[in-house]
Amino acid sequence: MTVRLKLTGTLQKGIIPWTFQQSAAIHKSVSTINLFSSKKIKVLNWPANSPDLNPVGNVWGLLAKQFQTVDELKDVIWNEWGKLSPTYLESLTKRMPNRLSQVIQKFGGTTSY
Repeated sequence: MTVRLKLTGTLQKGIIPWTFQQSAAIHKSVSTINLFSSKKIKVLNWPANSPDLNPVGNVWGLLAKQFQTVDELKDVIWNEWGKLSPTYLESLTKRMPNRLSQVIQKFGGTTSY
């Protein structure tokens, strides 16, 4: 199954209430833009490289510590992602106001996150 089909299926089923996009090509593709437009999903402007505002970076950091090679990580990533507790993932999103505040206070500089 392609990434596009996974994204389309997930959004069409309403499995997720929101999505986080980075600057990957698939996020800027015509099919993704058209899907978001047809589903009236508002896309916010987001810095291309802002680790302080990227809670997914915390997840990748946690997962990366569990593996010795990139191939090993790739082989089990979907399984391991499923093991992350909803509480942990929710805590990352709940801390976003604090992250945003720190970024503003630091004028876009490095924060404690």
